[in-house]
Amino acid sequence: CKKESCSSHIQYDSTKSSSINNLGLLVDVKFGSGQIKGEINEENISLAGLVVDNQRFGEIIDEKGDVFSDGYFSGILGFG
Repeated sequence: CKKESCSSHIQYDSTKSSSINNLGLLVDVKFGSGQIKGEINEENISLAGLVVDNQRFGEIIDEKGDVFSDGYFSGILGFG
């Protein structure tokens, strides 16, 4: 995402990854305070010593609304 509301936060950069797998699946979610658009991709991730291969995640490319510019977070992480 190239908007100021995105660039003011730390961002994931898939061009620096050796394990990204672009799946070509699109994301388009409208919610009360805006909208996000992006892709579902796969990446090998490591979080607090836990390594997960081929983890699918939403990589947001565009957003509308103030939720990201006003929030004190860089994204949403959930485990199912």
